[in-house]
Amino acid sequence: MVAGAIAPKQFGLNAVLDAGAEVIPEKSYVYVNRRNSGRKKDDGLARVNLHHIRFRAAAPSVTVTVTVTVTDADAEAEPGTEIALNYIMLKPYFEE
Repeated sequence: MVAGAIAPKQFGLNAVLDAGAEVIPEKSYVYVNRRNSGRKKDDGLARVNLHHIRFRAAAPSVTVTVTVTVTDADAEAEPGTEIALNYIMLKPYFEE
């Protein structure tokens, strides 16, 4: 972000939920913002990865652990890459 470089890609920033939650893989995904619409090309703004993790409550509380992994299989980040975590939002998810 500081260098003004834009390279939208998925990084290995992961949220792991403990036994208090049953993750629903078919409803979970990562959205990588690759849009340029409404912006000047190469405007220096950071692009985002939005992790949507759907889960069923299995206990009254759950612990969420955020980790960074850099492997060939799950990320394009080079070792030493700085990744910013802006916020974590938890919202109720109601199945149909």
